[in-house]
Amino acid sequence: MKTLKVTLFVLAAAIFLTSTSQAKTGEKKPSKLTRYEQCIENLGRAITSENDGLRESAIYYAGKYKMVELKKTLIKQLSREKIPSIRILISLSLYQIGDAEGIELVKEIYNKEKEEQVKRMCTDIFKEFENTVFSDSLEYNTTSR
Repeated sequence: MKTLKVTLFVLAAAIFLTSTSQAKTGEKKPSKLTRYEQCIENLGRAITSENDGLRESAIYYAGKYKMVELKKTLIKQLSREKIPSIRILISLSLYQIGDAEGIELVKEIYNKEKEEQVKRMCTDIFKEFENTVFSDSLEYNTTSR
């Protein structure tokens, strides 16, 4: 009876020590990236994802929150995007970010585009961008005097 108790105690101790050592090795070291940098990195991956819904959401949020850090990723994705509605969304996100380089690419896409809806939206986007930039410069000139 005593040997049974000792055996059970040793077995329980072995299980406990094994599970705690595995938990310690399974812990991840703290990342050197800040939360914001992690968000940017994750959104960048999502923008280039194969999952259309995930890609659309990431593109939308990149524009909504004006994430300038993602403009290069958006520009790359715009040049290789096959779905017309997502090309429009990328163009809108670049407009919201306010990136002139991205808007120039929207103009180039317009010249190559076959989809009428995408052409129409690209035209509206770069016209609106030019109007906004022009009105901002006028505002600056009148208030700086």
